[in-house]
Amino acid sequence: MTFGTFAAGRAGAPAAAAPPRETLSGNFLKITGDGFRRGELQGLRLRDGALRLRAAGEGSWTSPIYYTQDFNDLVVSWNSDTPEGTWVELSARAWLPARQHWTCWLSWGRWSTRIARASVRGEDEYCWANSVPGYGDSTLNLKDDLVAGAFQLRAVLHADAEAACPSLRLAAASFKNTADPDWPQTCALSEPEVPEMKSVLLDTPAFSQRCRAPEYAGVICSATCIAMQLCGRGEDVLPEDIALLAYDHGYGGNGNWSFSTAAAGAFGYESYVHYMSFKGLRQELTRGCAVALSVKYGREKEGKYPYWENALTDTGGHLILAVGYRFDEARGEYVYLINDPFTPSDAETAHREFPESQLRAAWYRRAAYLVHDKTGSGAAAQTRVFAVLRPVAGRPDCWAVVWDGRFLPVPADFCAEPRRTPEHGTIFCTLEGDWRPLPEGVRRMTGNLAGRYEGLSVTPEGWLRFENDIPARAAREGKTFTVHVIGNTGRAVMALAEPYAKPYQPGEAPKPSRAGRLWRWVLPVGLAAAATVAFFHGRHKK
Repeated sequence: MTFGTFAAGRAGAPAAAAPPRETLSGNFLKITGDGFRRGELQGLRLRDGALRLRAAGEGSWTSPIYYTQDFNDLVVSWNSDTPEGTWVELSARAWLPARQHWTCWLSWGRWSTRIARASVRGEDEYCWANSVPGYGDSTLNLKDDLVAGAFQLRAVLHADAEAACPSLRLAAASFKNTADPDWPQTCALSEPEVPEMKSVLLDTPAFSQRCRAPEYAGVICSATCIAMQLCGRGEDVLPEDIALLAYDHGYGGNGNWSFSTAAAGAFGYESYVHYMSFKGLRQELTRGCAVALSVKYGREKEGKYPYWENALTDTGGHLILAVGYRFDEARGEYVYLINDPFTPSDAETAHREFPESQLRAAWYRRAAYLVHDKTGSGAAAQTRVFAVLRPVAGRPDCWAVVWDGRFLPVPADFCAEPRRTPEHGTIFCTLEGDWRPLPEGVRRMTGNLAGRYEGLSVTPEGWLRFENDIPARAAREGKTFTVHVIGNTGRAVMALAEPYAKPYQPGEAPKPSRAGRLWRWVLPVGLAAAATVAFFHGRHKK
């Protein structure tokens, strides 16, 4: 294949010093560690296996030019650590042999769990970004039957003057040529091949998205799958954590593929999007990793969407989680075991059977989320503070959040537009031991506690008012209950109420309770205290 003369700068610019070039086999690229050295660094350095800023401000990395098989669709992924006051931004451009021209650089948007992250509209005469019009399908797509034969990646890291240093641990890309009817056969393995097991069934946790926060329960399949994958790797997170931290303010939803895997990466795990084959799917499951799949399916054989015999609804865009497979001798094909989050209960989510002949049509774009073991600390993803709840003296229906001897008032409008309004979020409570049923072989996590979202509000004083039976049940049964306050810019508080807790006297600062001292702090005390104050009060300082 002939590429002609590459322009090193903007589209149409005169040729400059040519960047390095590499040839890829298959349809996938993953760059980590020393792989970043093969690109051009400006204001960055490679340290401890990740790209880091040399000083506050901005720095960039530009990859070599990668020769590829023909493609017209490319998705980019990244794993980064972005403390308060920092962000990263990934971009890509494609080389068009037929036009002897580069596309423009298309951005996937600025990313951090600490900002109002947003995909952006991008387009030129050759390509367009699908994130906003495509409801989060975060891809570079070519126009007019054009195909590309090479691409380049670029990353920008930013830190405010007083901020900690961001880092980039992974950059990845997967691509395909949808004009070729046989393109699924070109999907390569993203990891070295291992001997395939005859059957697999992982104990990956199962969460129903429909049991979560009612304001957005119907539209967080992507976030719920990432939460199940992270819990399967050992991270105890909730679907609400991911829904709030990966929300795309650009198109207004949680379906952004790249943001979803970036959220898993923010917790320290290797994660990326890959256009993959069924062999690749079985390879991941053999390795012990559940895989999220982008699908569309329906209940009718001759319906609008591909038929699935175990479908409970019709959907034109959904994420499900493959947790196992077996070969069905009677059918003469593989059957995949699926956690489908769009079910009425956690128990019904787990281990739904999807024959390969039906999944082949439903998994129409072959897009998959992969989550592997930790490669980073994950400390910057979310500041978690553990506090205590105390009943307010003279107000039997109200409770105060107290941390380190201080009353932490919750903003009265905190739950308004929980995903869309910066520094807002979700509040719910759980009762000790109040587990939702699960089938045998499914690991139980905090997310399987029955959450109560109704009957809980915030008073003008910043207290929590209970209009449900949780405090009464806890007192009657001698149990604790917990309130979860989860923000959409990386801050969360878990407040535990003990039976017969000492009342909080308004205007007083009670001493830290024994329960508070016994919590295992996730972050150093000073940092957690500062973040907690900012969490509840920061928006009033703007």
